[in-house]
Amino acid sequence: MEERHQAHWKDPDLPGGHGGDRAGATITCDRCVEIVVAGILKKAAGARSKITCESWTGITVALGGRIDFTAIDLENADVAMNTTEGNGDTKLTDSGLLNSVRPFRVVPKSKLELVKVKAAMPAKVPDGVESVAHVFWSLKASHLDFDTGPGEGIMVKDSGEAVIEDSILKANNPLDLVSAYKAKSLKLSYATLTNAHCGPHMEGIDEFSIDHVTSENNIYGITIYGAGKGTISQCNMSGTSAWLDLQGDHGPVTFDNV
Repeated sequence: MEERHQAHWKDPDLPGGHGGDRAGATITCDRCVEIVVAGILKKAAGARSKITCESWTGITVALGGRIDFTAIDLENADVAMNTTEGNGDTKLTDSGLLNSVRPFRVVPKSKLELVKVKAAMPAKVPDGVESVAHVFWSLKASHLDFDTGPGEGIMVKDSGEAVIEDSILKANNPLDLVSAYKAKSLKLSYATLTNAHCGPHMEGIDEFSIDHVTSENNIYGITIYGAGKGTISQCNMSGTSAWLDLQGDHGPVTFDNV
């Protein structure tokens, strides 16, 4: 027997709370619901809307799909925003990815842009569940406020590249906030990273740039375990064990006013 799951929505401006999908609407759903976008889905600026379910899969942007959301909160999803190969422009502005085990995931050959987004992982994550925001291709984030709680932060891997600026990332665990493993590139600027194992952590990355970053109250301010080349400039780095952990083979790493 096929198990079916439904999404329900209500507009507080209409009698009975039901009507068109307008700004200010609240969408609720049964467990395990996944919203797949293969066309164009927009939510313009206006009254803040939300999709909230006790537990749901999240939104998947399919091949050719496009999302342009402003002032919307996605709550309690497994992967709140999941891109797939060949997705179109996917952008969230002034929005929230809240209480999500994996606030976003950018798979190979896909892209995601976040502007003034607040992301937060649950206060408690079930045993054996990986709580992290993975980037395998292209992420652009500005004015991101990310509370990782007990989870990992942003992990850029393989052919991934990320540009993160004017952002705050904070944790309460011995994991990393921004890490790159065999990634293509990382540009991190005008950011503050606190209360984790490492602020930035690079391992096998081709190229990185860390500029105007404050990494404090972490075990290590910054770790570099092999990199093609990198620059660290205009930064404040501190750690309870060391402000810098530099190991492995790497190309030129330049420090300027650190």
